[in-house]
Amino acid sequence: MGQLLSVSLLSSLLLTCMYVTYKWMLSSEKHAAFNRALLLAVYAVSIIIPLAWINRHRFIYGTHAPVMDNIEQLPANITISASQLPLPDTAATNWNNILFAVYLLGMLAVLLHTSVIAFRLMCVIKNGNHTKIASNQTLVLTGNTNISPFSWFRYIVMSENDYNQYGRLIMTHEKRHLDLYHWIDLYVTQLFITFQWYNPAAWLMRDELRNIHEYQADDAVISSGAEIYQYQMLLIKKAVGARFPSLANSLNHSQLKKRVNMMYKTSPSKWSRLRSLALAPAAAVAVLTFSVPAVASLINATSAAELALIQDKVSEKTPIVHAPDSIGSIHSGVNVTDDGEIVHKMAQKMPTFPGGEVELMKTLYYNIIYPSEAITAGKQGTVVVQFVIRSNGKVASPRILRKVDPLLDAEALRVVSALPDFIPGTIDDKPVAVYYTLPIKFSLVTSESTEKDK
Repeated sequence: MGQLLSVSLLSSLLLTCMYVTYKWMLSSEKHAAFNRALLLAVYAVSIIIPLAWINRHRFIYGTHAPVMDNIEQLPANITISASQLPLPDTAATNWNNILFAVYLLGMLAVLLHTSVIAFRLMCVIKNGNHTKIASNQTLVLTGNTNISPFSWFRYIVMSENDYNQYGRLIMTHEKRHLDLYHWIDLYVTQLFITFQWYNPAAWLMRDELRNIHEYQADDAVISSGAEIYQYQMLLIKKAVGARFPSLANSLNHSQLKKRVNMMYKTSPSKWSRLRSLALAPAAAVAVLTFSVPAVASLINATSAAELALIQDKVSEKTPIVHAPDSIGSIHSGVNVTDDGEIVHKMAQKMPTFPGGEVELMKTLYYNIIYPSEAITAGKQGTVVVQFVIRSNGKVASPRILRKVDPLLDAEALRVVSALPDFIPGTIDDKPVAVYYTLPIKFSLVTSESTEKDK
C-alpha cells in the first residue's frame, strides 16, 4: 500500500517543477486553449513518469523485491551468519506507517469534502425547474438568489432573477463551459488534489486551469457582441454568492482583475508558444531528482509503509529468515537456454551487485515473507534455488534443487523470480549466461530457544 504514497511524492515533485515553469513562462499569455492543453499534458506526464519509474525501479517491499540496476554474484565460498544481516529499523518503520496513515486520512478528508459538494450540487439541480436547451444541455432555474450561476456536467444553473436580468450573457458564458467540457478538467484536478492534498502546486494548478476556463468563457461572451463594460459590471455583481469550486464552473469564480486584463489583451505571436518547451528540462530536473540518494531513500521508506490496523498473533514462534549459508555457488553443468544461449558454469568476470554482498542479503531479508501456514505447522529448513543469470542480466529458469516444504519452496522461488537485473558475467569481454545457486534458510525461533541464546 505504501507504493501509493511513493507515486504521489514523485508525482508531486514532477508536477511542482512543471507548474512553476509554466507559471513563470506562459500563464500571462492570451492563448487559453493552448495553455489548457498544456496543463492537462502536465497532469498526464506527472502521473505517467512516476508510474513508469516505480515499475522500473520497483520501490516495493513486502510482496516483491525492489528492482536495482545491478546485482553481484559473490564467490562460492562466502559464508555469512545471520548476525551479520542488518535488522530492520523498527522506529523508522513505525514512523513510515504513521506518515502513510496521515496521508490516507488526508485523502479521505478531501474525498469527504468533494462528496459533500457533489451532494449539494445534485440537490440544487434536483430542486430546480428544468428546461432542455440542447440535445445534451439543460437549463435549471432555482428560486435561491444566493447561488451564483454555474455550469456542471450538462446543466446550466442560475436563479430565476439572474435569468430575467442577465439571461443572455450568463447563458453564453456557461454554455461555453459545457461546449468545451470544462467539467472534465475539474474532475481531473480534483483527483490530483485528492492524490496530492499536501502539495500546494496541485491546488494552485486547479485555480490556474479554472482561470483558463473563465478566459475562454469570457472570450465567448465578448465575441458574441456583448458590451465589455456591461459584462464586467455583471461579473462584479456576481462576485458574491454560493458556489461549488471543486466540481463546477461558477460565473463569479476567479480573480476579476486578471480576467478584466485578459479581455483587453491581444493574442500573442504563435512563436511565444515555444516557451512551453521549457517544461521539458523542468521535467528532466525532477526526474533526475528521483535518483538523488536522499529522495530514493525516502521513496523506499514510504514504499515499505503499511497501514497495520490489526496484527493477528499467528504463532508463539517467531519466524526468522537467515542470510544464505553460502552465496553465489556455481552449478557445474553446462546447458542451453530455450533460445540457444549457452549457460556457463564460470565466467572470467562475474556479475556485480551495488553495495556488495550485504545489499544482496538485505534484499532477501526484507522481501521474503515467511508463510503463516508454515509458521503454524512449524516448517523450517534451507531451500536451495538454482537459476540462470542470462547475458542480458535477467534472472531465468529458477528451480528448486533442494526442497523443504511446498510453501517455503514457493516463497523462495517467488523472491528469486523477482530479483532485479544483473550486470551479466563476461568471457572475453562478451556477456554470457551463468548458473547461480542460492541457499535460503527459513527457521523458527521459540521463546525458549531465545532465552537459551541470551
